Amino acid sequence: MNNAAASVTLFVPVDGLAQLDRVFAPLARRATKLGLPVPGYTLTGVQKPMFYSGANAAMLSAEVVITYPTVQLNGWSVAATLDYEQTTNPIIYTVLEGFSTAAYRTVPSTQCDHCNTARRRSLSYLVRHESGAVKVVGSSCLADFVGGHDVAALVWCATLPALVGGIIDECSMGGFGGSGSYVVGLRTFLNTVQCVAAINGFVSRKDARDMNLTATADAAFAACTRSKPAQELAQAMKASNVSPDEALTERVVAWILADTTNGDYIYTLKQIVETDYVTFRSAGVVASAFGALHRFTAARVKDREVPSTGHVGEIKGRLCVRARLLRTWEGQGSFGSYWGSVWQTEDGRKCTVFSSGYPRLEKIHADGVSIGYRAKIGGLYYVRGTPKKHDSYKGEPSTILGRLDVLTLPQQRHFAALDDKKAKAAAKKAAKLAAK
Repeated sequence: MNNAAASVTLFVPVDGLAQLDRVFAPLARRATKLGLPVPGYTLTGVQKPMFYSGANAAMLSAEVVITYPTVQLNGWSVAATLDYEQTTNPIIYTVLEGFSTAAYRTVPSTQCDHCNTARRRSLSYLVRHESGAVKVVGSSCLADFVGGHDVAALVWCATLPALVGGIIDECSMGGFGGSGSYVVGLRTFLNTVQCVAAINGFVSRKDARDMNLTATADAAFAACTRSKPAQELAQAMKASNVSPDEALTERVVAWILADTTNGDYIYTLKQIVETDYVTFRSAGVVASAFGALHRFTAARVKDREVPSTGHVGEIKGRLCVRARLLRTWEGQGSFGSYWGSVWQTEDGRKCTVFSSGYPRLEKIHADGVSIGYRAKIGGLYYVRGTPKKHDSYKGEPSTILGRLDVLTLPQQRHFAALDDKKAKAAAKKAAKLAAK
């Protein structure tokens, strides 16, 4: 057995440093039992403030170098795990950096290149030799395959990169105690992610570790599995007048299933969607699907975008116009964070809007409750605004629009009916003139 060491440099919130000894203790006990070098950490003394978009103050974080052992047996090391517990095709978790799993997405659970026994397995490993050869080996055959060794050390070391990420989660958030044993319905989880993101903004797990924040996926999973976070989210939803857009959830699911790109990201999402439930481990990648759909849709709309034909309205004159939302972005200005959006009218004129929040429209329910929904990229809406400046962008006319209001859904239907009536009247008049 050849032992080596790996290290990773991370920034841990200063307030979480006191927890490092606690979370490293079980790793040290396990390494000692396996006869491996004990994982450890070193504080470099470097500290720096970490900012997050929209935050009013910096959060001080300390640089930490984490070291952990790696193991190779007879030239073999674990490259990836094939998890069949949820799916027929495996959910693949890569543990060797740079290792491509594309060729192994349809490996059946019955395959083992060691014993060649066709029986269903819940867990198999992709093992790679230093010569470059790759084999699929069932978990119960791994010891025999690598030469009769106790493979506990090999498998444990393969999971350490993920455990290192968990260490930082522990220090940043205090962990969610037992969440890993739960499963949550896919659509329930996606609806909850929408609400958490609408209230707090979307935070990836990486940003959460770097900036001492709670990841959106983790907060949503906690709200789905624990009573106190669920109650806190319900109160925040009521105070912020937020509710999930179930149609958006269905669009995300449909987009994942229809996507034909040959990437690991979409492949993993498809495997999870087909099971119709989410685990704590898969929550991060599922939560990120909203952002992926947003980027995909924005790219398609941009491909269909046409040059601007002129300016919109008169300066300081209030207007109501039907326009398509082309793209949005979040930025940071001298007065804090803002949302920018670009709209194009049906006759081709463009306007740019800078606002404190994402463009939203309201739906008035039968009980009189008003619920805000995000406007969709590519959606066509009636909007009100005040032209502030006639400008140009990349040589095209563009109007800076202020005080933007996306009309409520009843108003949208009202103006659409009026426009339809006008169009029919114009068509009828044109037919009469043509008959003469």
